[in-house]
Amino acid sequence: MQSLGENGNEKCVGKYGLGQRNRREEQLIEFCNQQQLVATNTLFKNHKRRIYTWKAPGDSDRYQLDYNLVKQRYRNSVKDSHAYRGADADTDHNLVIMKAYLTLKRVHKKMTRCWDREKMDKCKMDFARQVDANMTEHEKGICVKERWNTLKKNISIQAQEVIGRQK
Repeated sequence: MQSLGENGNEKCVGKYGLGQRNRREEQLIEFCNQQQLVATNTLFKNHKRRIYTWKAPGDSDRYQLDYNLVKQRYRNSVKDSHAYRGADADTDHNLVIMKAYLTLKRVHKKMTRCWDREKMDKCKMDFARQVDANMTEHEKGICVKERWNTLKKNISIQAQEVIGRQK
């Protein structure tokens, strides 16, 4: 049997793994394929001391149990991934670190015009009267969700007519 990364024909793993592949690693490969993930610490050729993430007690066997998973879309952004021995963490596992290059895109927000607050203070009584006048008595028989949607629409229309938007 090969390790998670030794075969390397799946999209979700590289060809640089350590140890024997078992049932759980097969499940991990299935999960990665379903979620379109890639195990980044199998993509890069590293020295064996940079590959293993857990050492069995007695300093005998070494295993690669921990992985950094990244969406396949961002696979090219990952520049390096390996185990980091000697980190000051209270665990018998080695940390797995990853270096990635990310460029963030500026998000252009659509400007929304706010209600004219000065006019809102002056016209709040007129606004309240207009909303009250447009609410009819026959709406009492309809369901709560429909009444809420009608009230919301009514408030929005009356606010546009009476208060207006800020310039």
